[in-house]
Amino acid sequence: MRIIVIGAGRVGLGALGAALAMQGHEVVFAARRGAVVNSINRHGYDVIIKGSVETRIEVRGVRAVIMPGRDFAREVAQAAELQKLTKERSAEYSLDFISQLRPWNPISKLVRDVLREPK
Repeated sequence: MRIIVIGAGRVGLGALGAALAMQGHEVVFAARRGAVVNSINRHGYDVIIKGSVETRIEVRGVRAVIMPGRDFAREVAQAAELQKLTKERSAEYSLDFISQLRPWNPISKLVRDVLREPK
């Protein structure tokens, strides 16, 4: 299953992304920084778990795209699931971008409904 993880920070990469990739899902990260996207696309990434024994998990076979943008919108349109792990403002901006590209898309409708909810 293709899953988009919006946010390539500690939680997105470290916890969620690694777990999803190890379960065999096709994971695509959406990030705002080009350097992060390029690094993930070239090498994947490593997660270091520190405790009584330090463990390194190599996460390979994942991809990343810049958000917002056409590649991001295309990935979201083809995704089975969307995970949001970013600050509210950047997530709203990115998801609003999608809803403008494809206002009839079920994801776009969900996004518009969520953004209208009072906080």
